[in-house]
Amino acid sequence: MKIKQIYATTPTIATFIIVVITGVLMYFSIKSATIKEVHEILGMAFVVFSLLHIISNLKPFKNYFKGYKFAFIGVVIVVCAVFLFMPQNTQPNPSKQVYKQILSVNLDKVLALYDVEFKELQTSLKSKNIELLTDKNSIANIAKSANSNDRIIINEIIRLSKD
Repeated sequence: MKIKQIYATTPTIATFIIVVITGVLMYFSIKSATIKEVHEILGMAFVVFSLLHIISNLKPFKNYFKGYKFAFIGVVIVVCAVFLFMPQNTQPNPSKQVYKQILSVNLDKVLALYDVEFKELQTSLKSKNIELLTDKNSIANIAKSANSNDRIIINEIIRLSKD
């Protein structure tokens, strides 16, 4: 069965362009759930249409990939596969570990670390509808009890820091 070009080449080009655009957007941190989802779904569609394109143009592909071109592409695929399946660094991210520790210690210790006064933070967070009653509670617990995000509290502490 011969696959018509309109069902293979045109969708391959269209999905390629969209996958490239969404990939570049995500690379430059212009992200949204929609962009990611479109990228993933059309990435899979691109694979399917590319296979249809190759099947519909099998004879020209066979002629093109004779000799050194086939060997070169084979080497590139093997090298990429090696890097793809290499064991990754399993060490935990030290920044995340420090962040988790900051969230779990009492607020008074964090304030001392950043040289911020409790009253100053209390006033600042009150404008953000976060009530601070004591500095003997962790940032995670304060955020949870205020139905807020711990990052808001951390950002305020950093903003108020004397550095």
